[in-house]
Amino acid sequence: MPSQSQNRDFEPYESKVQFDDGGFIDKLIERIDEKFEQLNGGNQRDGSYSPSYLGRTNSIKLYSFLRERQPELVIETGVCNGLSTATILKAMEDNAVGELYSVDLPQTTEGKSRSAVIPAGENPGWAVPDTLQGRWEFREGNTIYRTPEILEELHEKGRQIDIFIHDSEHSFEAMMIEFSLAWKHLRSGGFLLADNVDFSPAFDVFAETKGLQKYSLGKMGLLEKTNSLE
Repeated sequence: MPSQSQNRDFEPYESKVQFDDGGFIDKLIERIDEKFEQLNGGNQRDGSYSPSYLGRTNSIKLYSFLRERQPELVIETGVCNGLSTATILKAMEDNAVGELYSVDLPQTTEGKSRSAVIPAGENPGWAVPDTLQGRWEFREGNTIYRTPEILEELHEKGRQIDIFIHDSEHSFEAMMIEFSLAWKHLRSGGFLLADNVDFSPAFDVFAETKGLQKYSLGKMGLLEKTNSLE
């Protein structure tokens, strides 16, 4: 449940139980870091390639949150190398329930970008273990176009999403579009999470427009859709 805080801007969201991932996240981070050390010739310096992932502490918080909430249907925009994706899938596997749809069109090390890239020749989410991919459907493409397609498909099947996680393009326009789309298809009692909420005022604006309390799950922003909110 959301914990009470003197800070009425962002209140920390704390899971009642801290679940143990059995070292899964540490091993996954080590695998990704090793890959990027090889790409950078073993040297981390200005201009080095960076996976720009969620990080250990935040991934553990996300894992515990998902274990506690036990979502049946999650949509994620932004996969990149796959740390968050694998964390979600690991939680679903340990819960023995859940299905994940992901959308991404990541940049590779062949392009000009040095941050939030995947190694050339690898697929988005390359770090996700094969054993977890049975619960995962990946759609490659621009999230602004592919996400509505998924939401409409699910709507036609009479399904609402339990959790929406934004970690793709962090421009104001892209974030507002994703938040607005996802909110319509989010069930009552569902959650919207977003990484890098400090990159634009979109998260603050959306929360204010809906009259929502903002919570923090690690460095991610979190909004809860209560029964009275549409």
